[in-house]
Amino acid sequence: MQLTSTTDYSIRLVCFLAYKEEPCSTATIATSANIPNNYIPKIIKKLKIANIVGSVEGVQGGYFLLKKPETITLWDILDTMESTMKINKCLEEKQEGECCVPNYCHNRETCKVRAVFEQFQMDLERKLEEVTIAELIGKAAKHPFGNTYVTLEIDAETGKYKRVYAYDAFVRDYIPKEGDFREFIKKYIEEYVQEDDKERITELTDIGRIEEDLINGYWEKQTRFRQRVRDTEKDYVWMELHQYFNIDDNVAIFVLQNSILAARHMSSVEEELESKSKSIEENYWFAIELLSRILNERNLEYSNSRLETIHYTEKIYQKLAELYPELEITEVEIKNVAHLAPIHNVGKIRLPKEMFLRLDELTAEEEKLLKTHPELGAEIVARFPKDKKLEHIQQYSRDICLYHHERYDGSGYPYGLKGEEIPLCAQVVGLVDVYEELINSKNMHVSTGKEKAIQMILSGKCGSFSETLLHSFLAAAMQSDWEPDEVD
Repeated sequence: MQLTSTTDYSIRLVCFLAYKEEPCSTATIATSANIPNNYIPKIIKKLKIANIVGSVEGVQGGYFLLKKPETITLWDILDTMESTMKINKCLEEKQEGECCVPNYCHNRETCKVRAVFEQFQMDLERKLEEVTIAELIGKAAKHPFGNTYVTLEIDAETGKYKRVYAYDAFVRDYIPKEGDFREFIKKYIEEYVQEDDKERITELTDIGRIEEDLINGYWEKQTRFRQRVRDTEKDYVWMELHQYFNIDDNVAIFVLQNSILAARHMSSVEEELESKSKSIEENYWFAIELLSRILNERNLEYSNSRLETIHYTEKIYQKLAELYPELEITEVEIKNVAHLAPIHNVGKIRLPKEMFLRLDELTAEEEKLLKTHPELGAEIVARFPKDKKLEHIQQYSRDICLYHHERYDGSGYPYGLKGEEIPLCAQVVGLVDVYEELINSKNMHVSTGKEKAIQMILSGKCGSFSETLLHSFLAAAMQSDWEPDEVD
């Protein structure tokens, strides 16, 4: 295995950004970090996908680190940049759907050569995880627990242990040279193992079950868990536990060591991520409301359109959930789709305003242009803030904008989708759009009353909708709360 030049440059780039602690332009990075200009775009692209690097536009803009240098390891960068970090083909795993892999090892459990490679691979990955960018640029803080490494030798018959080696002075004081392993491990788990990991580590270190899982009189077990940082309540570091047992010697070897030497303040990181996700979601809904108001203010929608659209969408969706439980519609889906519904026509913002102010019919060319607004709307919402936790909301936004003019019989646009090819959220919003157009349209010389509008939709005069949706629409429209409350 040999690392590529791109990977080497990516390490330099991340180290440079960590050292500068401010956005840096491509030119600055190329000159100061000695990286060829043509390498930087593809390096940045991969590091962005891995959420290691971000960017900001403007005169003072450029690229910057999304994570703290002490939380970025060499392994993070190498695993992002290299197509594989396996030292031998026999360590590669089959991907889902693959029927065969060149050089795939079919004797994975018994091959001794593979076992050697596997151990070496594990050691390599651990070492790379132990080196942080903060350490490389000389800004790493001292580890708050010490560089823990301890080895115990346990007599499986008596349960007594001998401390063979301990790297840190605190660990030597905490673990006597000899003692009862059950007493030691119980105390250690109670005082230092993170709550969620306690049961697993208790079970794994139970010497009463030491002769289970033997293969040819030998076993090897390993796991990772969180250990509380000394003198703190909430901060944890990741640890590795390795255990070996050979029935011939009736001796177990217990090895405990830091998984990543740099401190990982887990609770702080989790709070920061939660706060970030919450902020992104708030920004997303702010953008939705802003676009809805822009549509109203530009007179592309009628007065109070936003609140009425939310109301009608919610009422129909609630009836769908009530009458057709097999659709498995949740309250969260109803709430999200209803509050996203007002942006279904957002693509009209990018069309000439004059088209929507005239009372006479549109020309053939204008009609053709108007039919591009679903795709224009989908392009607009695609630029909204993105986050893993917002995937469902983002999908609803796109589907509503792109497919609300599709019709159940395939007569709609822009793609002529049929039946259940059309996402349910778009079907509902499409019907609401037709209903509101009928009762509020500026182009109608004679106003269409609500009862007539309902009849027209049910009769199919306004396009094709599923029987399920029409049934739910009629049931909702017959309710006393069908009409929205008066708004200012």
